[in-house]
Amino acid sequence: MPDALSSYKPTAVDSVGPAQNGSVFLPQYSHTNPRYWWEEALQEVCQTADPGAINNALRLLPAPSNVVALLSNRGEGWLNTCLEVICKRHNVKVPPYNSPESAARTVVDIITWRRSPPLFNGDWIVPVLQGKTAIPIISEQLDFDMLREFSRTTTSGWLAWRLGYTNEITDFLDTIITARDRLICYAQSHGTAKLESLLQALPSQ
Repeated sequence: MPDALSSYKPTAVDSVGPAQNGSVFLPQYSHTNPRYWWEEALQEVCQTADPGAINNALRLLPAPSNVVALLSNRGEGWLNTCLEVICKRHNVKVPPYNSPESAARTVVDIITWRRSPPLFNGDWIVPVLQGKTAIPIISEQLDFDMLREFSRTTTSGWLAWRLGYTNEITDFLDTIITARDRLICYAQSHGTAKLESLLQALPSQ
């Protein structure tokens, strides 16, 4: 196990339990707490010849600061190949780099790139409900926004979120909860009639 691991302290909760019936199981990784996940993942970073294994490890778990250093200690030829594979996998042009450390940093940055903030924040819903826009038009736009936002989430993002890490799934859920709270406040002030009509008119219902 790399000495650098001893200085890493996971930011996620340590209460993630073993996989239960029906949950996702990923072989070769422990499910007892996030530190064990990173012990396994850092072994992949230091030893694997497969860039895809590194991609999967860093996509699932937030990268500690020592990952770049660990990657830069790999053979330069392998690191160059890894960068090319990762760029192709993420449909990114291979950027210029001038050292093993800059190549390693580029690998980590590409894999752990975080998507842009949510496109939907729900700010428009209450003002429109208070106006004269027809309910079917409101419901169609709301349905489109919600489905678009959900389609931007990833399986790896949901798995990391389930392990207790803050990521784009946290942003997505916070956005939905904020929109819900605005609708609750609207219902408390104006009644539920329009909201019930809105729910019934949603195309995805």
